[in-house]
Amino acid sequence: MKKILFFIAALAALVSAEEICNVNGSHKGIPEGACVQSGYVCNLSFDVDTEQKVMAFNLGSDSTCQTLLNTKFVTVNIDNTTTTLLRVFFIESEEYHTDALGMTLAGSLALSASNNKIPVSIIYHKVHSSEYGGVLLQSILQVGN
Repeated sequence: MKKILFFIAALAALVSAEEICNVNGSHKGIPEGACVQSGYVCNLSFDVDTEQKVMAFNLGSDSTCQTLLNTKFVTVNIDNTTTTLLRVFFIESEEYHTDALGMTLAGSLALSASNNKIPVSIIYHKVHSSEYGGVLLQSILQVGN
């Protein structure tokens, strides 16, 4: 229970912070190899027409999404250019250990945050170099509620 409270407190304190990553146990409140960053849900999208249901969004530094945040993770766009623009994906599949309930919960939090201009804190990690599905969402928390 103490770990959960510490984790929530750490995330809440990061509202205005830059990207923080756990490399070799440097930040115990974040899973190894993952990063945390706070901002606003921008460009929220859902792909429900495929075998794998997918939610994706960018993280912005302001509620109007004028400035999108970057990450240390480099991914490759469809036109073979590289980007560090933070675009996280949540994919429903056994491969990623996610199900319909997880998709519903994460999607409703992201949609609520987007509609109500509420900042979120997210934890994410890189699984491959393609932009589509390359950086996966592990956790989402609405900040300030």
